[in-house]
Amino acid sequence: MVAALSLASCAPAVTEEEKEEAASPVSPTSHTTPEQIEAFDSQVTIVLDRLERTDTVPSDIAEELDNIPTPVAGSEFVCIYFTIARIENIHMVDPLGYEEEEAVLFDAQGHEYKPKWAKVTGIRLVDPSDLTGPCEVVEGATGFVVFEAPKAEKPSKLEFVYSFKVTWEEESAKRGQIDLMLGNA
Repeated sequence: MVAALSLASCAPAVTEEEKEEAASPVSPTSHTTPEQIEAFDSQVTIVLDRLERTDTVPSDIAEELDNIPTPVAGSEFVCIYFTIARIENIHMVDPLGYEEEEAVLFDAQGHEYKPKWAKVTGIRLVDPSDLTGPCEVVEGATGFVVFEAPKAEKPSKLEFVYSFKVTWEEESAKRGQIDLMLGNA
């Protein structure tokens, strides 16, 4: 596996002010093309750059794997490429999950698919002199997540889950989630 993915089932406590902001988030300036899909919460904007359905692992992903798998009969890989376009007022510590919870792909019938592989580039050490210290995702980070799903099913939604801290002093991370509606994927 290229990257470990994780997430938990409990959401952080939310203040009344945060509830009001989340109820009517202001859309950040969009710089997407018609092929891209943008989704956001009050802290993060994710742009789905490309969704590729294929019988073989794309070469840019294959170079990250030790062995090249093939999907099971009747299935294909659904490769989702994304950019983290905005991170505001938080420190994103894990763009691929929260505790044991991870991203989930849903098809039009409501079936769930877990990631096979994932990777994000654009992560930096908070303190470059401490190689074992905390890391932070930066705006503009790019990544991919790959699922395996039946060819006959149409991907309809990506539930993107991430971990964040408001301050580095916080003992544990909080959970964030952005749902990307995949439209005509």
